[in-house]
Amino acid sequence: MSRKGGTESPAAQRAGMKPAQSRWQRWTRWPWLCVILFVTGCRVGENAARSYQPVMELGESGPELYAVFIGSSTCGATEREGFGDVVEGIKLQLRGRAEQAGMRFAVAGAATDWHVEPGLAFLRHFGEWDEVLVGRNWLNAAAVRYLWRDIPGRPAVPQVILLRRHVTVSDEGIEISEEQLVARKLGVFEIEDWYENGSPF
Repeated sequence: MSRKGGTESPAAQRAGMKPAQSRWQRWTRWPWLCVILFVTGCRVGENAARSYQPVMELGESGPELYAVFIGSSTCGATEREGFGDVVEGIKLQLRGRAEQAGMRFAVAGAATDWHVEPGLAFLRHFGEWDEVLVGRNWLNAAAVRYLWRDIPGRPAVPQVILLRRHVTVSDEGIEISEEQLVARKLGVFEIEDWYENGSPF
């Protein structure tokens, strides 16, 4: 028989075995593990909230804020410490400002590398994009449109171009108005200063 108040069976006592523990008892023996798991889960959720995620739907008709980041794997932007976080932060700031103004928002990443793979690797360094345009050096579609032809500007990388346009979505199709230049930021330092000020427009 077991001692008074004990939970061991006679066989377990004779074998010197310890009583079985409940799942709760096992967890409470390692409270630090519970804390680690909780903090880790919070950190994952926090990082996800701070990362730009594309909205994969056509949405409603209305004004749209459209940002274009143009760079190259040879421009040195990825070597600048913290610059990846700056670009990611700009995307989040601009989307927040667009939402406050009742506007749609989208951001494109363009890489003027000759070859596609290095350009894609370069853009991945800066997180998610709604669309990407890669290849053909200075004949890249983004360069043609926003540096040479439609909205010409200084051919330097990296740079951020901010545009405003109106998007109409209907059963008959989609119409996009002419784009209007809102802001253009050239070079790492100017882009970083813009971010530090909250990416105003």
